[in-house]
Amino acid sequence: MQVPQRVEEILDHLRDPSFEIRQDAARKLKGTYEDEALPLLLHAATDEDMDVRLAVVDSLNNFKSQEAEEALIQALFDEEWEVKWAALRGLGSLWGETHIRKMGDKLLEKRVSGIEAIEKKPNPKYIKPLLAMLDDEEEVQVAAARTLTRLRDPDAIPHLKDIQNEGSKELRAIVEETLINLGDIDTIRAQSNGSGAQIACDVCQQMLPLSFLKKVGSWREDDILYLCQFHYEEHVEKIQPFEGKLKTCKVCKTNWPKTDVNEGMCPNCREKRYYSMDPAPEGQFRCFLSHKVRYERDKSPIDFKGFPVSHRSIYQLIQQSAKAPFLTSQAIKIMQGAFDKGYLMCEQCRTFQPLKKIVKGEDFREECVCDNCDQRGAS
Repeated sequence: MQVPQRVEEILDHLRDPSFEIRQDAARKLKGTYEDEALPLLLHAATDEDMDVRLAVVDSLNNFKSQEAEEALIQALFDEEWEVKWAALRGLGSLWGETHIRKMGDKLLEKRVSGIEAIEKKPNPKYIKPLLAMLDDEEEVQVAAARTLTRLRDPDAIPHLKDIQNEGSKELRAIVEETLINLGDIDTIRAQSNGSGAQIACDVCQQMLPLSFLKKVGSWREDDILYLCQFHYEEHVEKIQPFEGKLKTCKVCKTNWPKTDVNEGMCPNCREKRYYSMDPAPEGQFRCFLSHKVRYERDKSPIDFKGFPVSHRSIYQLIQQSAKAPFLTSQAIKIMQGAFDKGYLMCEQCRTFQPLKKIVKGEDFREECVCDNCDQRGAS
């Protein structure tokens, strides 16, 4: 079978109602390297079917040609995020740029880290990938807008103005700041007239650009605090020693007590990551704290914010402390809540056990041992 005819057949299969047939066709298309197939692929890159566009864009990085590169750049602005991410991965492969490939990752933190790598070594060819990232999750939009300031390209102004009045106050503030740095007259006038999108310090209420403020989070508060430098330093001085110093989340750049930051991410960003991951197979669960898939036998009877967690993860959480042996306020709250539900933590098997199985210790502040561990110790 000739190459164009074979590719046409694969493209037809990509439109099949059966997911298995479409998946098989996408795999075959990704293994297509013949130059004769490129014209068909370029035509199909704008197909109305998203599955077709996604598979085609995934295969275009097999062709080291100007046409393939231009098609990938065009696909950066596809209405479907999956197609856009595939185009970024393809351009990253063609250009030999690891950080561009990261910008096409399904994980939020990888996309943000890819953008931050660009910020450290700005290049005019990064403009279009960054403009494409203005249509993404808010943390990505903020990182892209901040990096566009470094590139100083006025072509970014219309794209930024499209999202100037969207999203949270933080996104609006960073977009406004970027537009001012790029010399947008309308935004400069609006700010001088007092109608800009600056943010007030939550203590002194002084209106400031976002870059002049520090963001602070805590498991005790639902909202993020925005603090000027003076009140940020004042806040840091009041932190209890056993909570530890503040640490910046690598995704949203919010400062949290370091005992709350896991794998470089704050609780809010880890929760978003949890929702973005595939569901666990039947008979298993995904731990909310570690994000790992575990068997049901590993599930703790005590959940965390209503989500399932493993025995090991909940034990690690309550043992976290910047100043051992002192426990954090959050750990005490978790153990108090477990006690109210009729459970205590056995210090030997490191699992929450029903009160009737605890033979040593009567309170969560004491060292408790369950009957099984006690018997093993006696034998």
